[in-house]
Parts: sequence; structure tokens; C-alpha cells
Amino acid sequence: METELKLQVAEPKCWQAILDFLPTLDGGGEIQSGRFRAIYYDTPKGSLRKARMALRIRQENGSWMATLKGGGTSLGGLHQRQEWNVPLPRKQAPAVALFEDEEAAALLKAALQAEEQDLSWQALLETDFERTFLRVDLPDGSCVEIAADKGKILAAGRRAAILELELELVSGQETALFSLGEELARRFPLLPASGSKFHRGLLLAGLAEANEEISPSCAAGTRLAMLHWLRTAIYWQEQFLQRPEEVRPVHQLRVALRRMRSVLSFCRPFLEAEACRHYQEELRHWGEQLAGVRETDVLLATLAASGLDAGSGVLGELETDLAARRQVLAEDVARELAKGWSTPLVLALWQWLLSPDWAVEPTASELTERLSKWLIKLRKVGDAADLALQDELHDWRIQGKKVRYAFEFCLLQRLRLAPEMIETLVEIQDALGELHDIQVQHQLLMQWRDVPGTAWEAGFLAGWQEHERRRMLPDLKKLRKDFRRYVRRWLREHAG
Repeated sequence: METELKLQVAEPKCWQAILDFLPTLDGGGEIQSGRFRAIYYDTPKGSLRKARMALRIRQENGSWMATLKGGGTSLGGLHQRQEWNVPLPRKQAPAVALFEDEEAAALLKAALQAEEQDLSWQALLETDFERTFLRVDLPDGSCVEIAADKGKILAAGRRAAILELELELVSGQETALFSLGEELARRFPLLPASGSKFHRGLLLAGLAEANEEISPSCAAGTRLAMLHWLRTAIYWQEQFLQRPEEVRPVHQLRVALRRMRSVLSFCRPFLEAEACRHYQEELRHWGEQLAGVRETDVLLATLAASGLDAGSGVLGELETDLAARRQVLAEDVARELAKGWSTPLVLALWQWLLSPDWAVEPTASELTERLSKWLIKLRKVGDAADLALQDELHDWRIQGKKVRYAFEFCLLQRLRLAPEMIETLVEIQDALGELHDIQVQHQLLMQWRDVPGTAWEAGFLAGWQEHERRRMLPDLKKLRKDFRRYVRRWLREHAG
């Protein structure tokens, strides 16, 4: 199984500095370099792609190598897959017979079964790059090969640049990849690269879609939940950097960051508390960079939901100003994130999640006891909340989100009373979320109250929102009462 971490170089002007730095790494071996030119093949029906396999013939410094890759995953820059390499005496056409390994042959045969009687090959894409590489022996005994690749991908008459680092685990612990990657990311502007050269070539050729969205369902257990949401955050940041004008990546990235913070808060008694606090603050800072964009998105959505036709001129000027504000904010945030600001955090957090600190999961009884304490705290916060004070409603909302997320990653959804509790939490969270949005939007709208041409529109929208706020309060009071009753029943059923 090949395990490697891919990091895209965000600023080409730093390339020479990276090459100059590699020989200075502690434990580094001899620097080598060469030109690598490869052709990737498939059948006319795309049998290998359908089986999630890739076959290439590559020239490596004058030598030839046939490689078959199959299965595995590519999430958040970490790529794990099976790989078989066969040295060739000369350049040859692809053939099943090249791969004598029993497992590789079986995978190929299964993938090509439908075309076995009429098998032919066609070239899909080419890669051509200069590689500078060396092996690094790390203090923990692990060995990692670093490859710095610069070149191009050619497919369907189109081309894309290659400018990336690959860190491949030769031997030892997976954490070594993230430790070394973090060291590089603190020095240079790097971003996790979720797409392989092969996948990028397929995109150029129109033979693949962008990386598949990570499932929103939460993984089981605290460590797996953290890894799931960390990869989710990487995915949505990548989507945001590619399309900063879209609304969904901003929202989904912030959701993933909040969920990780909730896991860390919940797990603090079972882990090193200082590390938990540190990563919570770092994740909060990451999310805060996107707050202005998200708040403007919500206000634009409210404008659309108001029932007035902005295009008619009633709210047109306000909408135009908001859209312009949103574009500037998104471009500013994307510019900063594209420099690789979050990469050291991502790699350090990933390394920690693979450490012995997370090796032992809390027991079901420990999780239930911790959740019961959170429910008691949430009930107190909700009972004490003055529905007219936004800060108190916000505290109630945040604590409610944390409790709902805890039900998910602790796998406690099936316990008696849990479904009713979760449903009520969702309703409370939705209502408090709307009230929070109204408050934030009111503050934004005040920026336009003295602007000629938008004062009336801002005042109208603020008044409409106040009407919505008052309409929601009776329902929120009822939900608070329902939740209080569920907590009492939960504690009788589950508290020790």
C-alpha cells in the first residue's frame, strides 16, 4: 500500500527556495533529480477508470517502468492506494501480462472482463515533469521520500501545470508524513492537494468530475469523527478557493470547523486539555475569517426571501451593494487562504489525531455521563436565557449545537429518548439560528441607513425581520418547555 501526502505549491515564486531548502533537512540523504514522462492508458470503454484503477508506462531517467494503481482513497491531500511496479527493458505497449503479481493480475482480469475478447488500449493523458527528490530519516525511525515535481499534464489538447511536493512513507509511522509536511508548510505556502496527477488529467480530458463530495454523515467515534470533519474542512476549503463566489462551500466549511471544535470540547476530560484548547482556538480563528462572507450570504438570502422583487428597484440598490461587498470579502479571504495559512494547522492536527492520545476511545458509560452533564448545562443556559437578549440566545444556540453534535459522534442516537431529544434540539437550533441571523443582519443593515438610495430599503428589511423575530418567540418558549421535559426523562433513564 502506497501512502503519500501531496502538497500543492501555492506561489510559484517560492519554488527555487523550496529546492534550496530540501538539502538542509536534518536526516536528509543525497539529492537526486530526473525527468519523468508517462502515458496513462485505458480501454475504449473506460474499464480501468470504472474500477478506480490506473495503468501507466513511464520513462524515468532513461529507464522504463509499468505501474498499476488500484483502489485506495484520496482525502485531504493524503493518498493511500495499492501500487505495483514492473521494470521494462524498453518502451512497451500496455499489456495484462506485464503484471505477474497474483493480486495485481486478479484485479486487472476482473476490471477487464467485459472486454477480454476484444481488448485494446488507448492513451488518455500524459505527464511530463522534472523531479527533485531525497529520502529523509526522521527521529522516530521513519523514512519519508520527498519529491518536488515541476512540469505539465497534457490531455485532450489542454494542459495544466504541475508544481507540487509528494511526501511518500517509505517505512515507519504515518504521523511522520504530517510532521515533515507541517515543517515544510510553516516555511512555504503549501495547500493539501486532493487530486492526483492522473485525476487532474482526467478532468482536463473531460473524463472525470471534480473530487466527490465527502458524505455529510458523521463517522463513528471521537477520533474518526475528527478525521472525518478535518477532511471535510479541507475539501470545502478547496471548493471555496476554486469558486469563491459560491455560497455553499463557505457554509459547509464553517460547519465542519464547528463540529471539530465541539468534539474537542466534549473530549477535553479524556485528552490533554491544553492541546484541546489550542486546537479549538485555531479552528475558531479559521472559521472567523469566513464570518463576514457568511453573514452577507445570509442577508442576501433574506433579501430574496422577503418577497420583494429586487430587480424591480424596490430593493435593487441594496442588493447590488451587498453583492459587491460579498465579492470583495470573498476575494480577500480566498487570497489569504490560498497562501496556505491553514495548512500547518491541518497537518499538526492530523498528526495529533494519529497519536497515542487518541488511541483509546472513551467507554459508552463515560460518553453517556459526559453527555448528561452537557444536557444539564444546556437546560440551565436555556432556562436562564432572556429571549430579548441576543447574547444569551447566542450562548444557548452554541451550547445546543455542541450537544447535538455530541449525540452524533458518540453514536448515542439510538438510546432511549435520544431521537426525541435530537429532534427538539434541531428545532431549537433552527429557531435560535434565525434569531441570531436577524440580529447580525440588523447590525449590517445599519451600515446602509444613512447611505442615499438604500436607507428606505434597509429600514424596510429591518422592520420585516423584527416582525419575524416576534412571530418566532412563542414557538421558542414551547420548545424550551419540551426540551426541559426531555432532559428530566433522560436523566432518570441514563444518569448514574
